[in-house]
Amino acid sequence: MKIISQEELEKSKGNLDAQIDKLYSSTNKESDDERKRTNNYLQWISTKTQYVMDEPSFVCDKEDKLKRGAVVWIEFGFNVGDEFGGRHPAVILRKTPTSVFVVPLSSQEPSVKKDYHVKVEKVYGFKNMVRWTNVLTLQNVSIQRIDTNASIGNVKGKVLNDINEALKKCHIF
Repeated sequence: MKIISQEELEKSKGNLDAQIDKLYSSTNKESDDERKRTNNYLQWISTKTQYVMDEPSFVCDKEDKLKRGAVVWIEFGFNVGDEFGGRHPAVILRKTPTSVFVVPLSSQEPSVKKDYHVKVEKVYGFKNMVRWTNVLTLQNVSIQRIDTNASIGNVKGKVLNDINEALKKCHIF
């Protein structure tokens, strides 16, 4: 592990401060979209910083409910370009001691359905509506990103089988 000097740490903080100031000052404050984008990014930096500070003492109070087929709300964060981001429900496919492999769910029906799209007719314990997943958005995320204060739902075995088949068709598993 590389040893970081106090000077390097101070320099990194200075660089971050300068980049945040540059982003803020270059944001067109007259543009709703630019204000929203910059605000979302700044809020995400704050949230992620809190995750990092909480990490050494983090304990998940609902770890026993985080199992294959459970549907949880996850903060995917602020991402670049077309990367998946924001707060969304997601189906847990696998759990490790500190993270979960999930596929996010969306209420938006794909305009063109592909082999990697899976229709989820019902999420038990959630509002009754059709949802969709794109298995190409499979992610491994820290359990710290799970909102354990929100309801935890589940999907039935057929949905998990459909997700597995889509993953196979896409040569992911």
